[in-house]
Amino acid sequence: EVTLPPQKPRKPRIKSDTPPRTSPRLAKLSAQNGPSSPAAPLPILRTSTLTEMKSAFGIPRLTDLFDRFLTEGDTTIGQSAGLLKLGDTSAAQAMLHSLAGAAATFGAMALQAHLAQMETDLKTGQVQAALNRHADLARLWDQTKTEMMRQIAA
Repeated sequence: EVTLPPQKPRKPRIKSDTPPRTSPRLAKLSAQNGPSSPAAPLPILRTSTLTEMKSAFGIPRLTDLFDRFLTEGDTTIGQSAGLLKLGDTSAAQAMLHSLAGAAATFGAMALQAHLAQMETDLKTGQVQAALNRHADLARLWDQTKTEMMRQIAA
């Protein structure tokens, strides 16, 4: 017969409503190093993604998908700022998350990253930061649409 050693009691899991603890060492390092350096800007569009989509779906189907993306983007850009100002951060976050996923599918790298950062801002309670980023969102959306139209037409 094999006898197993007694098991150590497990620590209870931290409840989700408990704020995370920050290590004093990590806080000190953050304070010393300041904010991380900004990464190189992402390209507006990963053109290989649209090229692959053209081959896989054909122009008519890609155009249909693109039209849906345009509608979702225009709606999200138009409504999310108002939702944020009204304090409906969960609805705004859901819209931004959905558009970020669609942007990733189309290879709209800069737009996807910007939306993901706004979503992170909302998840961490930084509503004003999300509103500040929203100011750049319309410009980025216009750049993305223009580049995508150019690539689809090519």
